[in-house]
Order: sequence, then C-alpha cells, then structure tokens
Amino acid sequence: MRVSIRCEGSAAIGLGHVRRCMLLANELHRLNAEVGFVTRSGETLTQELADIPYPVIDISKSDEDGEFEAIMQSGDIHVLDLLGDTESLQKRLFRAGAKFLVIDGSGRVPCWARWLVDPYPIVRKDSFERELRRSSDTEYLGGADFALYSALPEPLPDQQDNQVAVCMGGGDDRGTVELILQGLEQVSQPLEIMVYTGSLNPNISSIEACVQSSRHSVKLVLNQPLLQYSTSQARFGFCAGGVTCYEMASMGLFLMTLPFVENQRRAARAWAEIGAGAFMGDAENVNPALIAQTMNQWLADVGHAREISSASRQHFRGQGAGRIALALWNELCSDRAKCRLQKQDNPSTSPK
Repeated sequence: MRVSIRCEGSAAIGLGHVRRCMLLANELHRLNAEVGFVTRSGETLTQELADIPYPVIDISKSDEDGEFEAIMQSGDIHVLDLLGDTESLQKRLFRAGAKFLVIDGSGRVPCWARWLVDPYPIVRKDSFERELRRSSDTEYLGGADFALYSALPEPLPDQQDNQVAVCMGGGDDRGTVELILQGLEQVSQPLEIMVYTGSLNPNISSIEACVQSSRHSVKLVLNQPLLQYSTSQARFGFCAGGVTCYEMASMGLFLMTLPFVENQRRAARAWAEIGAGAFMGDAENVNPALIAQTMNQWLADVGHAREISSASRQHFRGQGAGRIALALWNELCSDRAKCRLQKQDNPSTSPK
C-alpha cells in the first residue's frame, strides 16, 4: 500500500498541517504502508521529517499538471491537507478514478473525495450533506473521534491553577504571542507561563524580549512538540483555533482561542460553543487589557475552569489518526480482495 500526502507548512500557515499529517503517516507506517509527501515547501517538510525520513517530492517548480501527476504517481491512495479552494484538484483526481481523502475544516469547499475529514469540534455532517457533497461515495469523518492529534500517556499530572501555556503555531508572523504576553503582564496574580513556538516564527527576538522583561516566570520553548508532560500541568492555554486546540483539550487545558488567520476563525468560536473555554476574539481586534481582564475573571472563578478541564480530559482521547489510517487500509485491502476474486473468476487474465 502506497499513500501520498499532499500538504504545506510555512511561517504564514504554521506547521499544524504538516504535523497532523505526520501523525497519520506514522499510523499508516505501523500498518506497513509506504508513505510519501508531495509539497511546494520541500525544505520545511524535509526538516520536519528529519527524525522519520519519509520521502518528499518537491513540486515547487511544477504547474497544476505536474502537481496532479506527482500525486497520482506516488500513491495508491492520496491525502490532501491544503488551505484554500481545492475543488479543481479534487475533481481532477475524482475523474481519474483516484481514491483520496481530504482534510478540510473550513466547511466551505465542495468535496469529491472518498473521505472528508472535518477537524472541527462540532460534527457538521448535515451541512456537509446539504452543501458540500459532490460524490455519492464520500464518507464524512468529523468531530473529536477523527481529529488528528497526539494522545498523552495516562495518568496525567495534577494541573496548577497559575500555569499558562501559549502556543500560537509554528508560524504566527503577526505578533500574536507578544500580544498575549503583554496582556498576561497585566494579570494581578503571579503566573508560570510556557511559550511554545518554532523557528519559522519571524518574531522570535521580540518574543524573547517579552520573556526576559516579564515579572512572571516565563519559559520559551523552541521547536518542541506541545504535548510534553510539564505542559499538561497548565490550567489555561492560549491557542489560535487549529489542531493545537485538540492537543490542549486532551490535556485538560482551559482554552483561550485567539485566531489570527481566516481558516482558524470558525473553529476558534466553536470551542467556546461546546464549553471548552473562552473565545477571546479575532487577534486584530484584541488588546492586552482584554486578555488581562478575561484571565483575571477566570482566575477568580477557577472552580469553573477546573470543571471544564476535567470534562475535556475525559472527552478528548487522541485516537483519530489510528481510525483514519485503518479506514484507508481497509479500503485498499478490500480493493485487493476484489482483484483476487476477479482473477479467480477470469483465469485468462492471471499472469503466466
């Protein structure tokens, strides 16, 4: 079984797409699948995949025809995890008879795929059926059961009410981390703050300046996975609305969502709708005083925040990658079984 994964990572969109695809790739690898990546950001993916070196096909100099051919030639089943309108590419794969999976949390792009993975905390199957389905064979895989994020080993440690984790993604070229740190600086209660970001972030020097000047205890962690044992002790977590929200929820962090790009905005609101935390507002409309005010309110009502933390730890389990990998694997095994039956029914078609 060969699986091609088409995704991107950059300072503008962060590394969430790459890292959740890596989780899926690892699960497929455990099932003995051959996995390869197709991307226009070859250097970024090669660095991210250094520890587990899946082959990377760089199509940065290819046109749409080259992209299509690279995807088709590198897998028996394909995965698309891309921002923007992918309908044209999907239609082309569909008409070529390809079986492919699309990861799309926008809830806006018409879907021609065999599977749609909707990384959104609220199941939207009805709206998918009404508005987005283009193929009668499409299977909707949505909600927490199919979200691509890691699970922490049990048991998790006790959480500390004054600990805060800040993770706005590997990119965040808009200064959102600094905005949050400026707001937390105005919080009356002493805090222990962990800031996670990556080398793609162009504002690392200004973040370091905020860390060094803070009156709180602040630790900056670069290029490390969020899911670390110490981070699971935090009570509160600031994030943008992407897959990091699932990671934080699985640890029981009270989510403070603060989206700064368009594809995060709807999901960021949804986390507040299901009662997993508070929607702070779109980053460009938020100021440090609002962050401080919201944090002070929840610190004063920390009992409620603890209840939300406990419920999140019970609900979010991090099994989505395994479930999706098994769905792809079972499909291919079914196709192979059908081929064997056809050869048995038509012996003349069997190789000599």
